[in-house]
Amino acid sequence: MKNAAIVASSRLQILEMRDWMKRELDGYSENDEIPAYRELTGQPFYFNPYNGWQPIIFESTREAEIFSKRTIKQSVSELDALVEGHKHDNSLGSPFSGEALKRICRGIGFSTNARLNISVTEIIRVLSTVRNEVLNWALNLEENGVLGEGMQFSDREKDIAKDSSITNNYINNHFGSVSNSPIQQGTTQSTQTNSYSDSSDKLVEIICEIRRAKPDWPLSEEDSEQLDVSVETLEAQTKSSQPNSIIVNESLKSARSVIEGIAGSVAATQLTTMISTLLP
Repeated sequence: MKNAAIVASSRLQILEMRDWMKRELDGYSENDEIPAYRELTGQPFYFNPYNGWQPIIFESTREAEIFSKRTIKQSVSELDALVEGHKHDNSLGSPFSGEALKRICRGIGFSTNARLNISVTEIIRVLSTVRNEVLNWALNLEENGVLGEGMQFSDREKDIAKDSSITNNYINNHFGSVSNSPIQQGTTQSTQTNSYSDSSDKLVEIICEIRRAKPDWPLSEEDSEQLDVSVETLEAQTKSSQPNSIIVNESLKSARSVIEGIAGSVAATQLTTMISTLLP
């Protein structure tokens, strides 16, 4: 995002656009409304002192959705740094605290730590959304004759720029029912709608193929553990009467991120393709 875009929106007197871009550059405060696209989806884990980090299996789909979502307030530069710092990890952990952690501990029966594992691709999606919106806004203005010679705009250009069909679509539509709570309720903008009830056979096939091929793969201890957790989570979901699409998606992505790094394996290549067919 360029500072020139903020200057242009200010001179065009499009204050909503200017304020939105400034919040993206500086970060959001506690009192700001957080745009829906800044809601991230991840997979909750708790720490088991005997088995390490384990996925949290919730009793209801609704509860799983609540604990699988979180909004982020950092500036785009901070998000860029997060992506750069985790480009080899593929995911980052955001800890649960306060009442959320207490609820988790009550559910599993003992006090421990818990975190939400979030794929780096979720952060990249947020950054891409912001940059695409600024670019689309600028291109739309240009297509409608708002050129701003030397960053100076005529009264006619200002009137065109204020037209709701050009400007409001890029900002107002982003602000939905996402609140400032660190754990967010599901919204129509962000909840995944994939149903896995009709794909359970394919999930079972993927699980079986991973278990069959895994002993022959040269995996690190960390990758092996990550793959085991993903497979166990997927297996639990296949046995559920209402599989949670969020958990299934994240487990599939986690498994795929490991399998994609296996070179020279026909089975790994085939599994990557199989997993991709189930992801949105």
